Amino acid sequence: MPRRHPWGDAQVVAYRLPTAHAEGMLAVYVPSARILFQSDVVNATPTPPAGGSAELVKFVKARGIAVDRVAGGHGVVLPWANVERAAAP
Repeated sequence: MPRRHPWGDAQVVAYRLPTAHAEGMLAVYVPSARILFQSDVVNATPTPPAGGSAELVKFVKARGIAVDRVAGGHGVVLPWANVERAAAP
């Protein structure tokens, strides 16, 4: 029988993240926590850059995943609403 993780479902999903920043980028999603980890596409807080935000919103919508927070590789964690706001024209 599989062990249950004390935090519940510990599924982690890795995706290729198409971005203008660099080739070979990945995004990692934890469905049970509704958090998306990415590095260098969105890092600034409280207002992330528009270009990276637009790429991330497009990526999330294309995969139909539900995101509440975005974690960056430089220690920044943003509410998803900040990313959506920055991506809006």
